[in-house]
Amino acid sequence: MRNAVIGLIIGIVAGLVLGATVIAPRLTANLPHRANADAKAAAAPKPTAQPAPTASAAAPRQTPLTLKMVSAYAEALPAHGTLARRLSETVWKLSAADFDLRLYPPGSLVPETETVAAMLSGAVDAYFTSPDTFSSRAPALEFFAGPPLGIPIEGFLAWMQVGEGAELMREALAQAGLAGVLCGLVPAAGGGWFRQPLKGVADLAGKRIHARGLSARVYRRLGAAPVQIPLADVLIGFEAVTLDGAALSAPNVDVAVGVHEMVKNYYVPDLRRPAETFVFVMAAKNWEALSDARRTLIRSGCNDNIAQSIAEGEAAQVAALKTIAGAGVNVRRWPSEISKAFANAWKKEAQEAGKADKLFARVKSSYDASARAQSIWRDLQRR
Repeated sequence: MRNAVIGLIIGIVAGLVLGATVIAPRLTANLPHRANADAKAAAAPKPTAQPAPTASAAAPRQTPLTLKMVSAYAEALPAHGTLARRLSETVWKLSAADFDLRLYPPGSLVPETETVAAMLSGAVDAYFTSPDTFSSRAPALEFFAGPPLGIPIEGFLAWMQVGEGAELMREALAQAGLAGVLCGLVPAAGGGWFRQPLKGVADLAGKRIHARGLSARVYRRLGAAPVQIPLADVLIGFEAVTLDGAALSAPNVDVAVGVHEMVKNYYVPDLRRPAETFVFVMAAKNWEALSDARRTLIRSGCNDNIAQSIAEGEAAQVAALKTIAGAGVNVRRWPSEISKAFANAWKKEAQEAGKADKLFARVKSSYDASARAQSIWRDLQRR
């Protein structure tokens, strides 16, 4: 036992000697920079304390800026005008009160039909509206307003925020002399309100239906007579019997408009899946004239709008549907014949729109490719 202990002690001492005389010199020989750095650090003079920067030495503060931003929607309208107000307030707070997107309701600065021209001329600085507002200048923008029969909202945002969607929308906006960003949405809106129940495609023939963008084109292919009127005039149209139907928005928005008190047939889901979208836009030259910091503030405010839109869109609909049902409204899914006809009509419309406008075709192709790729993972997640 004593001999074993003595042997162990001798082994430990030998290991220490080997490490100190053989291994350590090899390690330091392989790291000459470390020795040089230590030597330089020892020889370098100790840093002296520097005085704190004075106010005059700080980065110059931007001159406060106010832009006149017109909203296409009444300020109190949920998920529409409320998003324009939210953007204005968010940018104001993030900028520490030196960037004011001063909000003006529709028609307050110029007639609604002249807002686009006023923005391009400089009389109005910015516009919060739907992308299809500018479709006469760039037809592809209709697609960004909400493609019919599309993919879930998370897939749409993946295409818009990470995929090719944002760049394609910038290209389409540039075609119209504009620049801007996606700035909000209404996920999973309702399909439409109709004075009379629908059983098949024949019931759409000749019907005057308030619809816009690509949805209006699809309705026209099915024999309806789509019309576009201000949202505030929809109730007047139903009351005067000049409207037979209307594709409006999500249930909570429709309740705020009051259409459930007058029309008793409500069909779901919306043609514009995954969402009805909104953009913040400016004349391209004015957008480029903004500092990077201010453009970033606008993007941040718009991203906040998108997140809030999704949360509110999910949270608000159950209560709204209870209100709608409580008013005696018949809430139904579309008849299968009409659903199939919608899909066929949209396929034909998309093909013709792509032939008429190359950018529309590129946008549709990119969107479809993204949807196919996403479907692989989505299918794997199904239970």
